[in-house]
Amino acid sequence: MATTFPNMRSSSCVPSGSSTDSSGRVSESKLIFSVSTSSPVSASISSPIVSASGTNAPTLRGNGEVVMLNFSQGIKDYRWSVIPGTDRVCAPSVRRRETVLNQMRLFGMPKGFPDTTAAGFQRFFYLSLTSSFVSNFASSIGYQSLLSGFFLGSSPQLWMLKDLAPALLAAYMANQVVSYENRPKFWFVVSVLMNNIMVMSDMLIPSVVPNHLLAAAIVTSTVKQSSALMYFVARASTLQHYAINNNLAELTKKFNSFGMVSYTIATALGILYCTYIASFTMQLFTVAVCCAANMLLSSRMMMPISFRLLNFDTMKLLLRAFIMEKRRIMTPEEISDLLGVRMLPLPALKKAGIALDVATHLVYISPPVDKLLIRSDTLEEDVLYVNNDHTFMLAMWKPAFLPLTLRECWERYEFPVLPHFFRIGSRRRRSQEVLDMEEKFHGQRLVLLVHQKCTAKQLITAHLIMYTAVLRHAATEVNLRRFLRKCHGEQELWQTCGEELRKMLQAAGWDVQLPILDHHSFRLSELILPPSMRGGG
Repeated sequence: MATTFPNMRSSSCVPSGSSTDSSGRVSESKLIFSVSTSSPVSASISSPIVSASGTNAPTLRGNGEVVMLNFSQGIKDYRWSVIPGTDRVCAPSVRRRETVLNQMRLFGMPKGFPDTTAAGFQRFFYLSLTSSFVSNFASSIGYQSLLSGFFLGSSPQLWMLKDLAPALLAAYMANQVVSYENRPKFWFVVSVLMNNIMVMSDMLIPSVVPNHLLAAAIVTSTVKQSSALMYFVARASTLQHYAINNNLAELTKKFNSFGMVSYTIATALGILYCTYIASFTMQLFTVAVCCAANMLLSSRMMMPISFRLLNFDTMKLLLRAFIMEKRRIMTPEEISDLLGVRMLPLPALKKAGIALDVATHLVYISPPVDKLLIRSDTLEEDVLYVNNDHTFMLAMWKPAFLPLTLRECWERYEFPVLPHFFRIGSRRRRSQEVLDMEEKFHGQRLVLLVHQKCTAKQLITAHLIMYTAVLRHAATEVNLRRFLRKCHGEQELWQTCGEELRKMLQAAGWDVQLPILDHHSFRLSELILPPSMRGGG
């Protein structure tokens, strides 16, 4: 091998058992493909036939027929169906998308629910929302009575309505468009900046747009609601980082209670200040100074924090150093200093003068299956590595031309794709290296698909294999495929290397128990395996 890992080989590269899955989403109906038993590389596909077999394991029957399972990915169910224009070639197609009832059942739930929360979270969540709704309803009635007695006269309802639409928009943005929890430093600073801008706007609006106060108030309320949500999400991530003794509730209590006291004192001082200093210019100058100080304090507060969480960005930097710099393990402090506030690996490496191989753009982790061009007649050629326990797999597939949906982008911590005319411009601005790499690999990506039962240890091994392939063996497509097939035959070696890497990361201070190295909402109930890589054969 062309790596620095120990030179040991596995005694067996063929899985002896089949994967078993108790997921209730796997249909018992299966597709039967006719496969030549004399050569495992060439598979001839017949028309799908429904089998009444009750077992979930793929099997090779005596007449050469291979049972292909239907499977699910998140809330989508898939079946194998014949590709139009062909007689015997099949591809996964969506059998049933999420129903209205299922959408209602999962409304408000986090990514990967119920696997990513403790039992009873859904009940707690809905009861909490109901309690909050009742309280807010009562507060609304009381607030209107209060406003009616003051300067607003006959329009308290109209003035209160200005906050309703912005709140809904902010909630939609946070739950369907942008995931704030993946880059807490960046979004915390953005939230503070947005809030400071709105504070300045509140002072200028009566003078600048005196005839459009309500419209201006709606705009500022929208930005304030979004910035507040960013702030609370980023602060929750920070508190979770500091709560090392199962004391997150206590830290939250401290922050909220002291925040109430701080708000009360600051508001009282602000009223007192305006009472004695009536000059608008002086007040505006004071607010500007306070906003600048707020930005400085916020950045100084967040910069020293070294998050221990293993996610896609930190793992990319860690494995680059481990593979390319003689097994060097970077500490959370080193990664934090490198990433800075933006918490993006590529700009950070560029700023530090560190080159990252363009082949890393090949990596495609847990994409939606219906956004991949998968054919049953090329599975033997495309699927390159399957873990012995059938918990993850690596394959070379070309992404479909359909863009990800808004929800899929949110679940994958990605920004939504721009309209078509913007995408053309974006493509033209990409570096020539990336375009050459895509052409060299014929538009294919190295796809990692993960089973529902994949463990954290296995995920770390999967990333080690994947990044070793693209950083060391991606000179040509042939080299990449050959290396991954060799890895498939050296399972024990890579399991040992993966376990060694996990221990080294843990010793350096990284949280290896619950890494975010795949997208839980896109895990599979059954992997897409060619006949030669099935344990049941």
